[in-house]
Amino acid sequence: ARLPWQAGAAFFFRHLLDGDPASNTLSWRWVAGLQTPGKTYLARRSNLEKYMDPEQISSLSNGLAAFENPQSLPPELVGKSPMTCTNEQVDTLTLSDGDGLWIHEEDLAVENSPLAKHVFSTVLVTADVDSWKNHAFPNSKIDWISAALHDAGIRAEQHWQVSTRVETKVAHVNMILQWAKFHNLQQVVTLRPDVGPLNDSLPALHASLVDAGIRLILIDRPEDLQIRQFASGGFFQFWKLTQKKLFADSIASVSSKPQQLWIDFPQ
Repeated sequence: ARLPWQAGAAFFFRHLLDGDPASNTLSWRWVAGLQTPGKTYLARRSNLEKYMDPEQISSLSNGLAAFENPQSLPPELVGKSPMTCTNEQVDTLTLSDGDGLWIHEEDLAVENSPLAKHVFSTVLVTADVDSWKNHAFPNSKIDWISAALHDAGIRAEQHWQVSTRVETKVAHVNMILQWAKFHNLQQVVTLRPDVGPLNDSLPALHASLVDAGIRLILIDRPEDLQIRQFASGGFFQFWKLTQKKLFADSIASVSSKPQQLWIDFPQ
C-alpha cells in the first residue's frame, strides 16, 4: 500500500482531459502532505468501501487489509522543494516587422493577455506531442486537447486577422523553427508556460532559434507575477493572500470562499 504519490499524479495527469501538470502535481503533493507538511489525506479502508463501486471493491478485497490503519511519514522526514519560477528573467517586447505569435496548450486565451494589442504577421498553434507520447495520453485526451487547440486557432485568426496554422502532429520544437524560417521572423513571441513538460522543452527551442538568428520572447501575465510569490503553502492560504492582493478594493463584497469560474470548453 506504500505507493509513491507520483504514481497517483501520473495516472491522473494521463487520464484527466484537462489535467494540468502544475495543478495536478500540487494536488498530489497536498494529498501526500508535502505542500502542507504533516497534514496528509490518507486512503483508508472505510473511505474506499464508502465511495468506490461495490464491484471494484469486491475484486480488490484481498488488499483492503493494508488500508485498515495507514501511517504517513513523520513531518520531519518530508522535505519541501523550493519554489520555482520566482526569479525568471522578464523579457521585454519591442515592435518589429517580423514578429510571430506561438500559442501552446498551456495558455489558449492569448487574445485576453498583454499580447492582445501587439501586431503579429503570423500565428502558430502547436501541441506538445512529445509529452503526449511520453505520458501515453489516451486518444480521448488527445482529441480533447486537439479540439481546444483548433478553437484557439480560430479565435487567434479572428483577433489578429493574420494567417494562423494549427499543428497537432509534429514535435513543436521542429515545427516552430520551420515556421519561423518560412515567415522570416525576427522574434517568436509566446506566453511563458509554467512548470511542466512544455517548460522543460524551452532550452532546446531557444537554442534552435538562436542558431537561426531568431529571438524567443517569453511574456508573463501580470497577475501571475503578482501572485506566484504566495504559492508557498496550502490552497486556502494561497487564496486568502491572492484575494487580498488582487481584490483589495472590493474585499468586503467578495466571499471568503473561492468563487466558481465557468469556462466553456470545446465539446
